[in-house]
Amino acid sequence: EFFMYRDLGVADATNGRVIAQLVRAQKEPENGTGWHVHHASFHIVYMLRGWARFMYEDRETLVAAGDCVHQAPGIRHYLFD
Repeated sequence: EFFMYRDLGVADATNGRVIAQLVRAQKEPENGTGWHVHHASFHIVYMLRGWARFMYEDRETLVAAGDCVHQAPGIRHYLFD
């Protein structure tokens, strides 16, 4: 509910193996996204503006404007700040 997504059509073109979306935060995720996984063969986060703090399994990661992070297929993670 705090993100707005714009799908770029890549999932349809790759039968779901690659997902490409533009994601914009509409408000702060006060309680985070909760633990989850993405079912795609390729997933990156490229931060255009601002920053976000993720937990990847047991590792905290800050992603700031200009950073690009590869999320391994099926890695358990959540955005919390």
